[in-house]
Amino acid sequence: LTASTSPTCSPSTRRPLVLCNAIEPEWIVPALRPCFTSSEDLKSINNNYLTVDWAKLATEIGPGIYSFDLFTPAFCDLFIAEVDAFEATKLHCRRPNTMNRLGLVVNDIGLEPALTDLLERCMAPMCQALYGSKEDAAMITSALDHHHSFAVRYRATDSSAATIQKIDDDDDDGTRGLDMHHDASEATLNICLGRDSFTSGGLRFCGRFGDANHRTSTQTIVSHVKGRAILHLGRHRHGADDIGSGERI
Repeated sequence: LTASTSPTCSPSTRRPLVLCNAIEPEWIVPALRPCFTSSEDLKSINNNYLTVDWAKLATEIGPGIYSFDLFTPAFCDLFIAEVDAFEATKLHCRRPNTMNRLGLVVNDIGLEPALTDLLERCMAPMCQALYGSKEDAAMITSALDHHHSFAVRYRATDSSAATIQKIDDDDDDGTRGLDMHHDASEATLNICLGRDSFTSGGLRFCGRFGDANHRTSTQTIVSHVKGRAILHLGRHRHGADDIGSGERI
């Protein structure tokens, strides 16, 4: 994808997020704002990382699994409002994948330019810094150039008439949780946007697809926090534990 040259916007202009072609610094936690305030071109950003010490900003909570604060609570609310507004129109939307019934591809509703900016200014250089010296990961994370971005809802119950009968059944449609799987991506950034107070529903990891012990490796369970991101390789198997109460996006 190419970098956008269209004007940026900010919450103070009260323009919808779908009209913003770049991430505004105030949407990002202070430690990462230098990535979004520099006037340097993207080549310089990716080469020099703006002197950001990615290893100190991200905590390795499992082998190759990193956690760090990314979005402010206000931006999480703004993002959710955009998703809610589109879903309220009842227009057709493309689902993220075959596993999640509640969710949509946010690239399709106008958010792709802003998230491309996030990829180029944060995710790609972070992957190069954190995975660049680790065997096979170096090559596949060295040139991230496009993304498949989506929002998924997890709910303890679903009151829609079409699905109310499934509340007490096994959750086979991604409403409350998600079975273990690996992604068709080089790297994945999982960000909790929050929503109502929710309980449980942690992100569970085991091994990496292709490894001999990828199904039996020691599991790592990560609790979600609003605005916090989890970075991992796409082939690292993971799943969402069933949410206990509330809703999480």
